[in-house]
Amino acid sequence: MPKIMYINGEYSSHENSKVHVNDRGYHFGDAVYEVVIFNNKIFYDFDGHIQRLFKSLTSLEIKFSLSSSSLKIIINNLIRLNKANIGSVYIQVSRGVAERNHSFHGLNIKPILTIIVTKKSNIENNLNGVKAITLNDNRWSRPDIKTTQRYAHLHDDPVNQAVDKIDQQLESQDCDSSAISAHYMLGQDVGLQGTPAIVLEDGSMVNGYVSAAQLAKIISPGN
Repeated sequence: MPKIMYINGEYSSHENSKVHVNDRGYHFGDAVYEVVIFNNKIFYDFDGHIQRLFKSLTSLEIKFSLSSSSLKIIINNLIRLNKANIGSVYIQVSRGVAERNHSFHGLNIKPILTIIVTKKSNIENNLNGVKAITLNDNRWSRPDIKTTQRYAHLHDDPVNQAVDKIDQQLESQDCDSSAISAHYMLGQDVGLQGTPAIVLEDGSMVNGYVSAAQLAKIISPGN
């Protein structure tokens, strides 16, 4: 367990290292990171990792002011404070702290830099390699899992640009919401607990997402 960490301009103990609950990295995964290995003051492809970090920040339109040389000074200090000879440096930059809202347009916030040093054993012990297996990548086949990784919803694509322009142009107006409230209460009365909802012939209801195989069993249990 690392003893000293660097968060938002300060070196602090593990127990006192905290980020704000409204950090966009916490709510949306609105952050980038790199991991750099070091061995007795020698970094493995430090420049390559930092260049990719800056490229990622630019792609997400996160305005970050520290230079590569400034980062290296902070990292070397952190390694010294943790008395680490061999290990890894985790570098994360989030967009910053703001009230939870998908859109980041117009936010004037400061990015949060977090750096963690983790000690490791002598890497020469692993020169013989390790056994490994391959698995299918199922990250894109699980839409039923609602994670906080909202990058696709946050990125500055044409759809989000259009939505933001609409939000800016529309004036707030009072309206009669009684019809919406009535529909909501109707859903509560009939037992609606999720979407999509399917009402079967016997009057039973399937609430929320189920896989195709599960739905087939529910509709035709004898087959």
